Amino acid sequence: PLGDVLAEAARDRPQTPQAVLRTVLTALLDHSVGPPKDDVALLILRSERCSPPTRQTRGVSRSATADR
Repeated sequence: PLGDVLAEAARDRPQTPQAVLRTVLTALLDHSVGPPKDDVALLILRSERCSPPTRQTRGVSRSATADR
């Protein structure tokens, strides 16, 4: 089942999207006993919310000499 495969792929953190894709695709090929007979699309997203916040500036940055 896909849920089990995704849980396995997410168990060893941090995982790159490529590693998750490789795990899911390998499980799919094992399950279907060969290449799928139809198209397959997988979208792997990584959330950066757990990362420390970065300071973002608003507006356009200018050189200190631009107003002279």
